[in-house]
Amino acid sequence: MKIKLTQCLLSICLMLAIALPAQNSDNQKFVEITGRGEVAYFPDMVQYMIVISDYDNLDANDEPLSPDKAKEYLEMRKIKMQERYKQIWQVLKTEGITENALVLEEKYDIQNLNNQDYLNKSFMVKFTDFQKFKRIILKIKDLKGVNGQIMDAQAKNIEELRDKAMLSAIEDAKLKANKLAKAVNSTVGNVLQIRETNDIAPTLDAGWTAYPSLGDIPQNVNSDGLSRNEINEEGKFVLRQAVLIKFSLINN
Repeated sequence: MKIKLTQCLLSICLMLAIALPAQNSDNQKFVEITGRGEVAYFPDMVQYMIVISDYDNLDANDEPLSPDKAKEYLEMRKIKMQERYKQIWQVLKTEGITENALVLEEKYDIQNLNNQDYLNKSFMVKFTDFQKFKRIILKIKDLKGVNGQIMDAQAKNIEELRDKAMLSAIEDAKLKANKLAKAVNSTVGNVLQIRETNDIAPTLDAGWTAYPSLGDIPQNVNSDGLSRNEINEEGKFVLRQAVLIKFSLINN
């Protein structure tokens, strides 16, 4: 009987010895911080979609047209848009961009807006010189009936940029944690947990924009890992990263 009682007490003591550290760990003081970091850079490649529209057509006829007249009117609008298309390519070619840079060319399509039909023609051009791309944007942004959007962007050193942004986010978390710890008369101790998070300021979706100066409107891009980028005031892309870190607190 005594042996069984002793064994039982030993078992209880062992359970307490295991449970107490866990309980102390649960009650340990800590601070949890989200750090954010970013890096600005120029991409090595940009694919830009250009859309020509006749939405400013002042000769639109609101009255119903016969099939023959409607066909004739449509061809006249296509001719007008083809002239705009040539104007854009004149600008592109003066910067050394040729048809070899054409990634995609879509046929004409009809878009209805406010009960009015507009004719569109779109094409996508690949740029491998971002400075040249910016110059071209500034040259053609004032042309009538022209809209555009960055559809894709890539950087060869994207992994290096991500790492740099992540390190910046970690330093940001450390700085915030130290400030909070000091406010409660404590010191930051060891890192208890660290993980990447999506807690990043949202990027505005510019949609189709009439060639704004770069930096006027943040734009989304579609490349993997670049969806949270923006274009800053300098015309550079901004890659953002965020990290959630839990630090232990030591009483002073």
